[in-house]
Amino acid sequence: MLKRVFIFILQLPVVVLFVPLFIFLVAFKRIFKTIRVKPNLVWTPIPIITNKYWSHSMKVAGYKSITVMEHYYANINRLNDYDFLFSDYFLKIDNIHINKLFNYISPYIVLLKLVHFTDIIHIPFSGGILFRTIIRKYEPYIYKMARIKCVVIPYGADFYQYSKIHDNTLKHALLISYPKFAKKEKEIFYSIQRWVNHADCIVGGFHLDGLGRWDVLPFVPFIINTEQWKLKDHYSLNDGVNGEVSIIHCSNHNGFKGTEFIQNTINILLEKGYRINFKVLQNIPNTEVCRIMSESDILIEQLIANAYSLNAIEGMATGLPVIANIKDGAYYKLFKAYSYAEDCPIVSSNIFTLVDILENLILNPSLRREIGIKSRSYVEKYHSFKSSHFLFSNIYKKIWYNEKVDLMNLYHPLKSLI
Repeated sequence: MLKRVFIFILQLPVVVLFVPLFIFLVAFKRIFKTIRVKPNLVWTPIPIITNKYWSHSMKVAGYKSITVMEHYYANINRLNDYDFLFSDYFLKIDNIHINKLFNYISPYIVLLKLVHFTDIIHIPFSGGILFRTIIRKYEPYIYKMARIKCVVIPYGADFYQYSKIHDNTLKHALLISYPKFAKKEKEIFYSIQRWVNHADCIVGGFHLDGLGRWDVLPFVPFIINTEQWKLKDHYSLNDGVNGEVSIIHCSNHNGFKGTEFIQNTINILLEKGYRINFKVLQNIPNTEVCRIMSESDILIEQLIANAYSLNAIEGMATGLPVIANIKDGAYYKLFKAYSYAEDCPIVSSNIFTLVDILENLILNPSLRREIGIKSRSYVEKYHSFKSSHFLFSNIYKKIWYNEKVDLMNLYHPLKSLI
């Protein structure tokens, strides 16, 4: 309670200064705004690496696009992965306590700096540049005043409302890895409702529980730079009997990914006599992950959530057969009917079927190669810069150019042009 009072008192004079300055800049923008052939794009504020890829992909497509992050994850990313941090627009002081205070002040400066540049902003459900401020609930109206369109894309921590998750196995796994978010459900609920009511476009995907609206439905919206993830040039003929099979699992969230069940499966297969080299990769830079993947035979991504994420996309791009739990649950029917789930070459498994499924892949090196090559083609079609341009250019046609675009059926297997 005292912390909230302190934050309010700290920000209040900043807000008093921010409001007239913002109104002045908005008026200036409206009066002197030049007509742009393509909208300027901003991706903010949470440093998930796909923001970098989305922004880069749209730069390649000819847009002016920048990433503006509140911070970055030094253990897995590099500072130059992003164009700007909030601190680039404010003050940089080598004192962690002072910088924490600045986190509540700098967003106002950042927004004032970006008002004239920004035409479309891409944010999670937790909010945009003002997500930590005392005026965050007015953020949609602030963007509307500045004629900034909002595209909302969930990533996980901004979205999960534990009491609304239909799969109790997933709920339990989330409580293992992220128990604190159970206590933030009310805050998450109001944030989601705020953007459901006001976003110009909501990009759907496997985050659906408790979401009352989406406007476009890619199975998984994340992308990578396929130029950085090369198809492996050698497939091992080892089958666990004549030689060792290399299996990897990347996990910074063991409970959420079902890591203990994967390790148990490996132990069972080792007891059966199979020769397996199993590695769990944690807190490793992407460059090192890329190298290890190119030398591996199988990637097990996760067994709990009915989806796949960035790590699976990276594995498929490398040409690895990937195991993930994509077919359990009712949502697979949705993505099979209205999106591209039917094309997905991922080998689906849950915690109860993994022994048999993994054993089959170990024993069949030719099957691993076949799935791996199909996986690379799948990534190039649905998770590359080209696919990103397809998704976002169609969104912009609707929300920026006011063209008639059927976003709800953009990935419909019978109607899509992808």
